[in-house]
Amino acid sequence: MEFLFLFLSILATVGLGYFSYKNKKIRKTFFYLYHLVTFYIFLFLNQHVLLPIFGCGCVPSVQENILHIPINTNQITSFYYFSTFFLLLFFAYRFSKSMSKKERELFLISLILWNALISFYFLQILMWQ
Repeated sequence: MEFLFLFLSILATVGLGYFSYKNKKIRKTFFYLYHLVTFYIFLFLNQHVLLPIFGCGCVPSVQENILHIPINTNQITSFYYFSTFFLLLFFAYRFSKSMSKKERELFLISLILWNALISFYFLQILMWQ
């Protein structure tokens, strides 16, 4: 079942990217749906790739991982969501230059609120305790 969600997430990401590239009306939705579509992809990577390599960071006194570096999966997850949040805002700002000023402000403010809420919620789900 997990692989089905992963496959559907990858398919939806590729489809959303393709259709948003071809159609400017759909392009606005890409910035809102990105985190929702890629959640299962990152969840799979988090559980099956990042966690075995970097460790969970659950016990601060034990910071041992395979690579012997002081980075854990929780820090990588935080970095991923913060960086995608700012990258989405950057590309949304560049995309919104063709909009009117009022439409651009409404688009960017709603995008900031939506992505901040989704990023915070997904960080709470994906953090290893």
